[in-house]
Amino acid sequence: MLVKNRSFSISSTFLIALLAGLATVDPTPAAAAAPDSVLQWIGIMNDTVLTGKTSPLASTRVTALVGASIFDAVNGIHPQYEALFVKPNAQAFASRRAAAVQAAYVILSAVYPAQAGSLDAQHDASIAAILATESAKSVQAGMAWGQTVASIILSKRSTDGNLPAPPPFVGVLGMETSALA
Repeated sequence: MLVKNRSFSISSTFLIALLAGLATVDPTPAAAAAPDSVLQWIGIMNDTVLTGKTSPLASTRVTALVGASIFDAVNGIHPQYEALFVKPNAQAFASRRAAAVQAAYVILSAVYPAQAGSLDAQHDASIAAILATESAKSVQAGMAWGQTVASIILSKRSTDGNLPAPPPFVGVLGMETSALA
């Protein structure tokens, strides 16, 4: 009998705590978190490389250019690590998210001019999403810094012997990858 009373006491305490917890839950849905600009533009880079039918050897270079640009752009605002190519020199209030978007966009636009329309639309959508949560002054400063970083990296890598560009990747068996399906 003592055990039953004790379990009743534990059960009732649990139910009271559960009901109290449910009563304090806000029924309004939480606002969606802003997308991570770095991850978003790494995905855009992947899609751009695939759409451009870039050879695997050249895609590693594109990945390195975009990755380095994003890193130095984001790190250059509130430096936590040693820079890869561009010493930190951004305004402290600059948007890291806008800097990442701009840096990736500039590199991809330079490497894939044929995809300018798609890249422009994705850039504009990303910047609009950032402007919804950050000040225009911060976003503008971030974009300016991202532009600077990407331009410096493109300039430094322009003489790395990568020209002419390798031929497009046509699949493992020498035919379009879509023909294999």
